[in-house]
Amino acid sequence: MQLEQYSLNYVVKSFLIDLIKAIDINNPHSQLSLSNLSLQLSTDTDSFVYKTPIFEQLKINSPQLKNLLTQKLLTLFEENYSYGDFKVKINSSHWLEIAVCDPEGICGTGGILNQWLNNLSRVTKINIIKQKNNSNKTEKKAKFIYYYTHARCCSILTSAHKQNLIQLNNLDFKINDWYWQKTKDINFNSLNFYKGYESKLIRELVIIIDKIEANKINYLTSLENLTQKILDVEKHCRIWGKVLKNNKDISLARLALIMIALKYYQALIYAQFSLELPSEL
Repeated sequence: MQLEQYSLNYVVKSFLIDLIKAIDINNPHSQLSLSNLSLQLSTDTDSFVYKTPIFEQLKINSPQLKNLLTQKLLTLFEENYSYGDFKVKINSSHWLEIAVCDPEGICGTGGILNQWLNNLSRVTKINIIKQKNNSNKTEKKAKFIYYYTHARCCSILTSAHKQNLIQLNNLDFKINDWYWQKTKDINFNSLNFYKGYESKLIRELVIIIDKIEANKINYLTSLENLTQKILDVEKHCRIWGKVLKNNKDISLARLALIMIALKYYQALIYAQFSLELPSEL
């Protein structure tokens, strides 16, 4: 599977194109494709909402045709898509909004975010090509906080492996050479998808993977943001003790989220610094 197929942007685009192609209004939209559909993640940090100026992209100027398309889009969506996977609406600026989770963060069993995170958890190799414009003049050394963050993730996953909570193929944590040998899906729906530290880490992963696909990623900015989100989860979202005893699903989902984040963290570090960080300080 190609890397772009793991982007949430790709998933939402595919859904939207299928939805639009199911509508027949003189076929003004028939040429819409994954490559020419513009979709952007909302700046609202407490949601997973993509938006697009759909009428501009379909070259629809007639108010009557806009209203007809709006009605058909919403009706078709309500008839064919279960609550919790997507929600669509036309906002006051006539942009189409596609929410991956509803405003309360309820995604339902088997929801899109749950599926997407499970797909990411199966990825064993992540290849990010080093940008050609990274010159020696601007290249910096990896900061200590990167070493610390990497080591904390490795330590958490190692502890979980030794306690038989998870099964890793090895404990070396060499880039693209380690993975979680899980046999069934993780219940990511046990996490907080609405606000909170888990949600912010998931959103950061969404942003990073979308930018990798679009070849618009700034490695240092992404590393800074991902570092903070990982450390926030590590500090505030408990895995052991009462959480593990009372709700193992939450512990496993948090471990899987850390594992996914570490995979991309390693790839970004290597792309920026040509460096593999040690698993211990």
